[in-house]
Amino acid sequence: MLVEFLLLFLSLLFTMIGSMTFWQVHEPLDFYKPLVLFIGGYLISMIFTWTIFELTTLTIKKDKVYEKPNRFSRLIFNSALSYVDLHALIKLKVNGLYKVPKNERYLLVCNHRSNFDSMIVSKVLKRHYIAFIAKESLFKIPIGGKHMRRLCYLSIDRTDNLQSLAVMKKAEEYIENNATSIGVFPEGKRQQEKTIGDFHEGVFNIAIKSQCPIVICTLKGTQDIKTNFPFKRTAVTLDFIETLNYEDYGGFNAKQLSDIVQDKMIQNLC
Repeated sequence: MLVEFLLLFLSLLFTMIGSMTFWQVHEPLDFYKPLVLFIGGYLISMIFTWTIFELTTLTIKKDKVYEKPNRFSRLIFNSALSYVDLHALIKLKVNGLYKVPKNERYLLVCNHRSNFDSMIVSKVLKRHYIAFIAKESLFKIPIGGKHMRRLCYLSIDRTDNLQSLAVMKKAEEYIENNATSIGVFPEGKRQQEKTIGDFHEGVFNIAIKSQCPIVICTLKGTQDIKTNFPFKRTAVTLDFIETLNYEDYGGFNAKQLSDIVQDKMIQNLC
């Protein structure tokens, strides 16, 4: 709520100063002046706030792979996510959050319908350290993209097998070193028509090799956010289905584990 509070405070301050100085309210018919001042103040405050946020990225190196996430980047990133969530008119319902481990790192797997998916999951898990494996284009988003790097998000090029293997290895290290949990979308790309797409089972080697819990979740409704904005709220549901501990899946290979998780997601989405 940091961004919302700051914008509201600055807007009200601008309205009060303006109403008492350069655009005073003298008559009842002048009621529109504070409203115009508030809207103008909000826009000015938004530009000011996001400029400050952009300045916080100056020390983040684009090509550096960080070994652990930064607390300040986490604060800025979560504040920006709350702002986006508010203005995207998302009505979010979360089920089963209690199933997510609190004191150990894990691999989170989720279906993929929209560019909002990782933002929504990250916002819900804001008290956790979680970094997603994402395509490089997401790291070009102003402010958020740079802080993603500082929070140990990993960029993957699925056309480069060697680079993909290196990313998987780094994800394992993050979990084993207790740096951050890792989030993945096993489908690899957004699914617009299918309930769920084919999985890239290789991502499950992250859990098998690090022997960490696997948090299985699904998102419903995120594909409608873009078309509903800005006049209609979008109902989105995030279900944390189950957490598999290593004792539950030890002995399975990546393909077998992928099939098990995919079946659980399909059952939830049907």
